Amino acid sequence: METLTEPFRPGDRITDDAELLELACYLADGSRPGERDLTLTWLDADDRVVGVVLPVDDVPTAPDAAAARHLGDLLREVLDEHAPGGSVVAVLGRPGDSAVSAGDRAWNRALRARSGVRVRGVFVAAGGEVRPLTLDDA
Repeated sequence: METLTEPFRPGDRITDDAELLELACYLADGSRPGERDLTLTWLDADDRVVGVVLPVDDVPTAPDAAAARHLGDLLREVLDEHAPGGSVVAVLGRPGDSAVSAGDRAWNRALRARSGVRVRGVFVAAGGEVRPLTLDDA
């Protein structure tokens, strides 16, 4: 696991959707062009940056049931240890254009429905853009 550095520091509060998108853009800077990855970070119960970042390389186009279960366990473990009552922010980096794909929807569902944790935001970084995925996109 890594820790955040500028422009977000542990303890910084994410107060609105614009700041959440800014955080997602910052996290997306770590994605490698042409690769599929997932970057996770956590906010505490007051929406303050915890400072824990987990990059996951070589993610599949869509998670299978076992991967979704494992992901949910991981999200809960980090929340329990570092941010009880908090939430997760996820950025899926992938090649291609920024249009929402079936794989994006599958990751969105896995993060939101199967993890059992509060999701503050899910984003896709593709085609030179970072865009939020909404509940409707799941």
